[in-house]
Amino acid sequence: MGLFEGVSFYIAEKTVKDAGELKNALVKGGGQREFYPSELVSHVISDSLPPPSLGLARCSTCPILHSDWVFMSCRCGVLLPTAPFSLREDKLFSGLVFCPSKLPLADTEKLACLVFYYGGRLQLRLDAAVTHLVTMDTNGAKYEAAVRHGVKVVAPDWLIDSIETGVLVEEEEYHPRLRGRGDHTHQSPQKASQCNGDVQESTDESPGHTTGGQTRTTADQTVPETATAGMVDREMRGEDGERKERMDGEEEMEVEGGVLESAPVITREDENMARSVGGGGEEGERLLAGLVFHLTGYLECMDVDTLSKWKEVIVQHGGSVVDMYDSAHCTHLLALHKKSDTFAKAYADGKCISSAHWLNDVLTDGRMFPPRCALHFPTAFKWQVPGADKYSVTLTNYSGRERELVKDMIHLTGIPYTGHLSRDTTYLICKSPSGNKYEKAVEWGVTVVNASFLADIIHNGQVPAVLFPRHTEVGQPHEFLPSHCFEASRLLRPWEEFLRLYSEAHRACLDHTTTDLVFRSLRKRVGAELGGVVKKQRVEEGAGPPVVLLTGISQSISRRLRETVQQLGGVVSDRPRDCTHLVAPRVARTVKFLSGVSVCRWVLTPDWIEQCEREGRLVSEEGFTLRDPDAEAMFMMDIPSSLQRARTSEFLQGYWLHATASVQPSPESLRDIIECAGGRLVSSSEAQGRFGRKFERMAGSEVQFLVLSTPEDLCSGLCTLFTSHGVPVYNAELVLTGALRQQVDLSQYPLPSLLVVS
Repeated sequence: MGLFEGVSFYIAEKTVKDAGELKNALVKGGGQREFYPSELVSHVISDSLPPPSLGLARCSTCPILHSDWVFMSCRCGVLLPTAPFSLREDKLFSGLVFCPSKLPLADTEKLACLVFYYGGRLQLRLDAAVTHLVTMDTNGAKYEAAVRHGVKVVAPDWLIDSIETGVLVEEEEYHPRLRGRGDHTHQSPQKASQCNGDVQESTDESPGHTTGGQTRTTADQTVPETATAGMVDREMRGEDGERKERMDGEEEMEVEGGVLESAPVITREDENMARSVGGGGEEGERLLAGLVFHLTGYLECMDVDTLSKWKEVIVQHGGSVVDMYDSAHCTHLLALHKKSDTFAKAYADGKCISSAHWLNDVLTDGRMFPPRCALHFPTAFKWQVPGADKYSVTLTNYSGRERELVKDMIHLTGIPYTGHLSRDTTYLICKSPSGNKYEKAVEWGVTVVNASFLADIIHNGQVPAVLFPRHTEVGQPHEFLPSHCFEASRLLRPWEEFLRLYSEAHRACLDHTTTDLVFRSLRKRVGAELGGVVKKQRVEEGAGPPVVLLTGISQSISRRLRETVQQLGGVVSDRPRDCTHLVAPRVARTVKFLSGVSVCRWVLTPDWIEQCEREGRLVSEEGFTLRDPDAEAMFMMDIPSSLQRARTSEFLQGYWLHATASVQPSPESLRDIIECAGGRLVSSSEAQGRFGRKFERMAGSEVQFLVLSTPEDLCSGLCTLFTSHGVPVYNAELVLTGALRQQVDLSQYPLPSLLVVS
């Protein structure tokens, strides 16, 4: 039984933008379309109250519903109640348009539901249509513009109280300056914690010191304290030097009989360094043998002496350091951030790239492994995340090494950290859903996230606009692992080949009395194979985030899919030749689709983006390839084969084409399809001027010239010049169907020569 079985609908087409898609959705779901208002109509679909001229008086008993009722019912898979979508009912917020400003995402989502249910409209853009600005903050461009243009400014309480009383209460009493954060929100953190369940953590931090194992430099950048040469060994601090911040009643996590702590690697004393890498024996001395490092970004935020200490430690463990990046010899790049030409060059060369945190952990553990947590990758920002000062974070339920990792991640982003929780705290980084901090955060509406939230900030360079389950489900087992974003997987790819070569070299050392030859060979092989095999693979598959082309999708759904791709680090473009991923629900003979088949590596269904949204990351494209059996049978093609041909060669390579005026689609639309397929479309003046006198010369060239035309243009003599020189004339289907198949068949779609006027 269809979703809209029993629904007889009439669409007021002049008020609806996507009337065609709306009709298809209703008919596909079993609905019966009525072509004029009558007593047979059970539902009128309109995006605004239709004028009396439509004669809807005959449908006085049936609801007039917004088109969202149809689309949301399809999305939910059930027939939704009509009351929230009714335009006929005079609702509490009918005619009002709300715009939120500086509200938490969760509050904005709840606000949108309330406004929609009670007949209003909510939009993120502040324009002339907005009647109310909803905010708790009297600062910012939106607030100033609202005051300047006489838009009413209210706190969210105004909506709640209006709904509870059933009438619109006076807005003046709900101005955020009067109700705003209230006295309790202006308390000092100490008072706030005392008044609210003693939520402040015990800590010995002072405003003049940083936390979480970080050393703040003059450039206001954070460098891992465990990777700095001037650090004093934690074992020498004693208990007084330890910062074990935890709430009363919280238990520390015991691992192998003790609290995990991060041991320093690069220290001032040789004996400390030896202890941190397992005694500095023969195995530790050759841990980095055969590897050539270049460091970038770190000189911007630390002194030369510190970097010299780092280089000494690398050399003592068998590696070497070069001051200038050299693609032929350098095997590894230690980069603080991605905002440098050196990073871009090494990334393009397929080198192994990591941060100093990775080197620190490798030397600490005494074994080689690839980057495995967010701190092991260069940041997507140079100094701190843009707008970091607008947020504040604290953490709870982490202990030992994990606690230090979370603090390092916080300070790396530049977001202010406090040891206590208050109502002004933006995010609580939480290990498990328990404890006073967690309970108070839930009570106060503070957003609770796990460490993967910080990992995505480090990778993407911005605070996520939308939180996904991977951010909000605390207690995740792999929250410190790198975000599975497109670029992170690209950074890890060269490591696979390197680790294979590294393992082979170290196994060979067991059979060699002299290891120098083995490690010199390793250096050459890593340089050659990473620069060859990996680079070739990167050129073939492309680098950077996925660039998505959407086609054949309704405007409302397309907008949501576009936002999802952008929030996950992808790019959405309307230029097919720039795109790597074509997303469409079915085979469509649109300019975008026909162009995209030629240039995009993937042709996928929207389910791929939906799955990415559910998992909060860019998932593998496997299993989401578009298949449309009916269309594929009609055009005698299949998409996987077409994509394979497109990767092999451009199907219009070597073809120059001219399209006459009446060809459909228009010559300008055909230009994108032809050029994406490797061909060239020439104008009428260029064709007549250049080829009219030189067809004989072209006959022996590798360029093949074709004309796309129509029977009407042939009869009118527009093709006489070309046909007189033996240039074949074809229907535009040669290109349109050819784009779907990714091959040219000159035996198909010729226009009969008898149509030509002699």
